[in-house]
Amino acid sequence: MPVVVNLSGVASASPFWQSLLASAITSGIAFAGALAVVWLSNKYASANLRAQRKFDETRYREQREHEAAEAVKDRTTQKRRDVCLNAVDTLARFQAHLATLATRFDDYDNQPLQSFVAAAAQAELVVEPQTALAVRQLVTQVGQLQMKLMIKRIPLYKLHKAVAKAKADEKERLTVKPSSAELESQFQSEQISFYRYMLEGLPQLIPTRVAALVAVRGDLELTAEDPESLQAYWVRDGEEIVRLFKELIAELQR
Repeated sequence: MPVVVNLSGVASASPFWQSLLASAITSGIAFAGALAVVWLSNKYASANLRAQRKFDETRYREQREHEAAEAVKDRTTQKRRDVCLNAVDTLARFQAHLATLATRFDDYDNQPLQSFVAAAAQAELVVEPQTALAVRQLVTQVGQLQMKLMIKRIPLYKLHKAVAKAKADEKERLTVKPSSAELESQFQSEQISFYRYMLEGLPQLIPTRVAALVAVRGDLELTAEDPESLQAYWVRDGEEIVRLFKELIAELQR
């Protein structure tokens, strides 16, 4: 219902009352305007505060999510580093172990191969799928090489036992045919044959070994050195192992 203000009596009022009424109306309008300004200011301030709070909460949540993701990434990288470095170490031990296959019989230990296979299996669980495939191919070739060498080692093992028996018999002044010297000569020839057979398998292992090492290095994000230079170094390292075996064969043939 509209409000009607009767001002008919204002004109007949004294100047004092007219001035007082005008002042009251002006003050009321100013007060209402001030209230409106305060209300609008509070409204916009509250809206800005809510927007700022929402922005801060979003930024805080994103920061925490980023920190959590970085922490997971760091833990994954460290786990990969530990596992992969252990696998590389056991591979080096296995390569050194190969040289003993033709010399150690009574105290032969297959632990180097078992350690490498176990370490490689752990590495497959923490690396990328393509890297896991490269590691698995290396394990397969290493296992095949070991199996072939163990088969090739059987005649050598039998000769080793025959030499030991012949020497024991000769020590008891028994007649031995063939003599221990003849058996030792056969043993040395079989050793040379064994190392030559090993040399046929080692070069085939080099590309697979290098591919696995390159893949592992990529997963570990080790980019401080030139990957191509490292790959060339690993190839030369494999070739150096082959060269050392060739020198060993040459020494045995003297």
